[in-house]
Amino acid sequence: MTDQPSNPPTPSGPDGTLRGLALGGRYRLDEPVARGGMAQVWKGTDLVLGRPVAVKMLLHHLAEDPAFAERFRREAQAAARLNDPHIVAIFDSVTEGDISAIILEFVDGVTLRSRLDEGPLDVHVAIGIGAQVAAALQEAHQAGIVHRDVKPANVLLCRPDTTAEAASPVPRVRVTDFGIAKALEQNGQVDLTRTGSMLGTAKYLAPEQVQGRPVDARTDVYALGVVLYEAVTGRAPWQGESDLATAVARLNSDPVPPTQVRADIPRAVEAIILRALAREPEDRFSSASDLRAALLAADPGPSDATLDLPMVGEAPTFLQSERGWLVPTLVVLLVVGLLIAGGVALGRTDAARSLVDRARGTDSSPASTTAATVEGSNALSGLKALAYDPAGTGGENDDLAAAAVDGITTGNTVWRTECYDGELAKAGVGLIVGRGEPAELAGLQAFTARAGWKASVYVSDKAPDAAANQPLADWGSPVADMTADESTVQLPLGGIEARSVLLWFTSVGAVPADDCFGTRPDSHRVDIIELQLLGA
Repeated sequence: MTDQPSNPPTPSGPDGTLRGLALGGRYRLDEPVARGGMAQVWKGTDLVLGRPVAVKMLLHHLAEDPAFAERFRREAQAAARLNDPHIVAIFDSVTEGDISAIILEFVDGVTLRSRLDEGPLDVHVAIGIGAQVAAALQEAHQAGIVHRDVKPANVLLCRPDTTAEAASPVPRVRVTDFGIAKALEQNGQVDLTRTGSMLGTAKYLAPEQVQGRPVDARTDVYALGVVLYEAVTGRAPWQGESDLATAVARLNSDPVPPTQVRADIPRAVEAIILRALAREPEDRFSSASDLRAALLAADPGPSDATLDLPMVGEAPTFLQSERGWLVPTLVVLLVVGLLIAGGVALGRTDAARSLVDRARGTDSSPASTTAATVEGSNALSGLKALAYDPAGTGGENDDLAAAAVDGITTGNTVWRTECYDGELAKAGVGLIVGRGEPAELAGLQAFTARAGWKASVYVSDKAPDAAANQPLADWGSPVADMTADESTVQLPLGGIEARSVLLWFTSVGAVPADDCFGTRPDSHRVDIIELQLLGA
């Protein structure tokens, strides 16, 4: 990264303002797009590579404080180590005059905050967004970084740039602003977020942040739970008249169950959100990955709802409750005093405990008895996928098969067949999914980028590698047929025991010619974003 010597005077562009200024002689400031409690963000241009960038400049009154400037520099260092399609990339850092800035990838989109200001989301859309945020957090946690400030203003919804994305109700998501992230391992460096400081935004703070206790990955799980609650209900689980009141509320009261705010929220989704919001970290999901898996398993599938993003050029909305990023130590001491004086109980109510237990799979009440159906069943882990092409070369885009079981149900991680002129030129082509151990299968769920295909479904007691070597006749008779009329297709399997499942595609769907390199005017193929086997 490029750091240049500081020079007290503030540099300016051709018109005497910052507009047009080329920081470091390379990054031109074109127009301001957002302002938060820590920095101002400009849309800019990398004059060397000729690409748009986002320039995040620390506000002057903070840049004058060496500790704040150091934290800002640490943001660039921490986030630059992360390489994930759901995390905004950091390109460079620049110091010029009294300006400290980091250069980020420019994302064409809007914040989740601006969308939630218009009302709650469809449950399927909220789960798709939440699952992508969880994937980003898991990447950060594996690198030893806790975000500490997960909130809608830090979740960017990307405008579609492919035909498949335009057809999906769930946008691509990018998580930004690791500005107050704290490395779990300080490697002997000074800890800039000392115990006693409460960092984050009051509405999304975990109880341990309010109390000044240590944080870990489960702190981000809690904040994502708050975001999900707000996404499906249209309101935050706690909202006081002040940041202090909002922060303290989560210490002595349970949130209203989401179904009491919005009746059509599935109970399984409600239980997941409430488990993420458990006061004690050990009662939450142990990782963002576990939360993500639970969300995907509980996804009710797409509805007729669409996600209408605000118009291009609209500035993100930053609510007052999301502007502040540092709550002084005095607030923490006051909160602790309230806890001691009032004897606040930190346990859960029976109703909340029941819902949390239901999410953990330990609830024996009739409401949790859904294992025999496709909806509500658990997605099996440890799956392997292989292309199956006995009528051709033996495999068809086999190198892409892993994308069908990578746990990502939106976006561009896709297994696809070859492109065909019209219908298949052979009896069929298949995709095998399974694992080494047999399982009782409640059903199969396919997320597809293109509807219009048909497949016969076979099962085998052989593991995927062995099953891929047997001719179709050895698979026996198909157990069911599957038709992709929508982007998500569910097929009940009635508890049948198997190691492998084969989707044998006998009809492929039409796609735009551009999706097949523009060479086939009557282009057809199958695109599978994700296959899930649901355990009985």
